[in-house]
Amino acid sequence: MRKHGQRAAIGVESTGSFGAALTRTLTAAGERVIEVNRPNRLARHMDGKSDRLGSEQIARAVLGRTCTAVAKAKSGLVEVIRTLRVTRASAVKARTQAFNTRWGIMIGTLSPLRDE
Repeated sequence: MRKHGQRAAIGVESTGSFGAALTRTLTAAGERVIEVNRPNRLARHMDGKSDRLGSEQIARAVLGRTCTAVAKAKSGLVEVIRTLRVTRASAVKARTQAFNTRWGIMIGTLSPLRDE
């Protein structure tokens, strides 16, 4: 990328999920990474949807300064807390689902078996 000239910033879509690894790599290399939201529906509908057009729309958003949010680092204490919260929510959901499944099986069985 360095052979293409001077860069003010690099725009990345989905820096919190699919683009997280790319964002970490670029930030570690000293690049300024800007988080770019999906292009609006009208622009996608008018221009079509392809990687080339998406890349061009992201570049225009960065150069036109319509997207100015610096991508989050996704590291440190905040990321640890987020991971713990997601893990706990998933465990609570799985526990509830298991209880509901067991309850449904108990209710659906024959009365003599259920009474045991």
